[in-house]
Amino acid sequence: MVRKVLAGSAVAYLFLLGLALSSLWSNNQAPIVKHSSSTIAITADGATLLVVNPDSNSLTLVETAGRAVLAEIPVGVDPRSVAVSPDGGTAYVANQGSDSLSVVDVTAGAVITAVAVGDRPVGVAVSPDGRFVAVAELGADRVRLLDAATLSTLSVLSLIHI
Repeated sequence: MVRKVLAGSAVAYLFLLGLALSSLWSNNQAPIVKHSSSTIAITADGATLLVVNPDSNSLTLVETAGRAVLAEIPVGVDPRSVAVSPDGGTAYVANQGSDSLSVVDVTAGAVITAVAVGDRPVGVAVSPDGRFVAVAELGADRVRLLDAATLSTLSVLSLIHI
């Protein structure tokens, strides 16, 4: 029951988000259509929208003011989620198929590096101060905490199933 309610809430949220974002293209300029896009993030200043594209193994950067695609950046295999640093300069993409985290320079529109992480990373988050990056590893039921400056693993938390 709880899963159905949560799933219904997620669908409603995504529908409303889609309606809100559709206003970005209200001047009859259609957005670029992909086969599949997944999670999104937006820089703190609202200037850049970041969209993960699992079907094309890429990250798309969109300028919100001009409604223009800035770049489509190849990342790892089967990217699942994206998070952006508080300053908007760095994006982190969890790549489930390649067990990696792509680190992207948002301004340059290019991958800086890719870091090996655990089995099937599906989620990523950046701490509010930008010092830490957390990666959810679905295949291992773990959360990995990285130092954002060095990308070294600080700790790995195994999740306990009750």
